Amino acid sequence: YSETGLEQNPFFIRDEDNWEDMRLALSLDQNFTEVQISPFSNGLSLAMVGCITHQGVLTSSLQLQFIDVPEVLQGRPPLGILLGYDFGFCSWDAEIETAAQKITEQVGEFLSAKGFLGVFGINFLYNQQTNEIFAQECIPQFPEDVHVYSLAIINKAKVPPMDFFHLMAHLGIKENFDFPAVNSALKERLPVSHIFLFKEGELHLRYSCFDKRLLNAIIVPPIINTTPVHKTIINGFVLTSSKSS
Repeated sequence: YSETGLEQNPFFIRDEDNWEDMRLALSLDQNFTEVQISPFSNGLSLAMVGCITHQGVLTSSLQLQFIDVPEVLQGRPPLGILLGYDFGFCSWDAEIETAAQKITEQVGEFLSAKGFLGVFGINFLYNQQTNEIFAQECIPQFPEDVHVYSLAIINKAKVPPMDFFHLMAHLGIKENFDFPAVNSALKERLPVSHIFLFKEGELHLRYSCFDKRLLNAIIVPPIINTTPVHKTIINGFVLTSSKSS
């Protein structure tokens, strides 16, 4: 991983050409002091959303990330590009889920002590062969999937989405709520997934999900009421522009 102002994706070094490509990219920015080198590991890319409130750290369930989907890359090289999430898939046991939750809570407590409030995210790698999970990255802001995750939570109509508690925290509203009940409801598996689609010729290595050049495809069962979303429905697919999201 490179810690530079270029906001580079991880470099995958498979041969000498890859090494030279990395050196060339890093030579454009001299504001970094080191490069972290790690062995390549196979596994599932997962994520968990956290929200720091005055009553504690709320956490979501673990969410599967779509990385380097060939149909979206359109022949471009796989560079670890995040392309979407699945909120219902789960091939790991409760022990892994609990381990990720504890890590997210610990990071949230650390951020809280530094004055951070509201939503953040943690990215994980789950090794299916060894049944281990590793924290990779802390995202001290709204992760890419929060807007879709929030719409799915709203549709369940059990608890407000994390955005609600994020706003409470930043507005200094310290009303009591049933923390265990809310925390439990936010972990329910949701039959919703989404993927970022690119207009032809406009695939970027690093992007914001609110970039007007992207379209966001949200895959939902037809029985789900998606009325609040500005959308076009085609055979069960809800297509929303990330601008309207």
